[in-house]
Amino acid sequence: VKANRSAALFYGYSIEELEQMSISQINALPRDEIKRRMDEAERLRRNYFIFPHRLASGEVRTVEVHSTPAQIYDRQYLFSIIHDISDRVRLETELKELNQDLQRRVDEEILRRTDILRRYQLLFERAGGAVFILQNTVYLDCNDAALALFGLSDREQIKGRHPHDFAPPLQIDGQSSEEREKQEFARAEHEGRQQFTYLHRRADGNAINVHVDLSRVDLDEGYVLYAMCKDVTAETEKEKQKSETERLLIQQAKTAAMGDMLGAIAHQWKQPL
Repeated sequence: VKANRSAALFYGYSIEELEQMSISQINALPRDEIKRRMDEAERLRRNYFIFPHRLASGEVRTVEVHSTPAQIYDRQYLFSIIHDISDRVRLETELKELNQDLQRRVDEEILRRTDILRRYQLLFERAGGAVFILQNTVYLDCNDAALALFGLSDREQIKGRHPHDFAPPLQIDGQSSEEREKQEFARAEHEGRQQFTYLHRRADGNAINVHVDLSRVDLDEGYVLYAMCKDVTAETEKEKQKSETERLLIQQAKTAAMGDMLGAIAHQWKQPL
């Protein structure tokens, strides 16, 4: 019935042309869909709609229509204010798509890391020996076999501590336990792997010799050190006893040889010239 200059500028028609057109000539939706949306708005007591409107150029823009019934004299009219929200809708759509893409990537990364964690956990628990995970010489985690090695019952007793916290002040060779720890860990970090024997002390106070196989494991956000440990106290003791036995045998052999030589000399002295 009536249109203002802003409507004419937006739609690209003259005011006269707009006043001769029906809403279905502007709204890009089918008539039944327009009616369905308007009925829904009435049922929800909502006085605004979002429609695709077609301009004179053929371009379709998304508009927000705010309508209010108005009675002039004895006739009922619909007073509508149109806002072009195409750019807002486009940005919202792009943002939604970005969020969906981000969520998809996050879900994929979670699945990837969950799979890695599952495999790591299987390896961790079924390693067949004591396993520690460390970073910067600090224990991050361990398996049940590692707890048994130290005579502990809870992982929290290990997390956040250092290997030298479970060792006497000095190693067997007299080197500081803390200094030895730093030395071996630096080699593992630099070379990728390091094997050594380290003197630990269990919770009950007993000292144990532990063979440590220390490997560097690179991750996305840095690296950790994977330590497989084995109590070799018994083997070390056997080796020590074997070495001591061999030393005694050698000493006895030397003593016997010396006795034979002295006996021979004494015999020669007894012989007449």
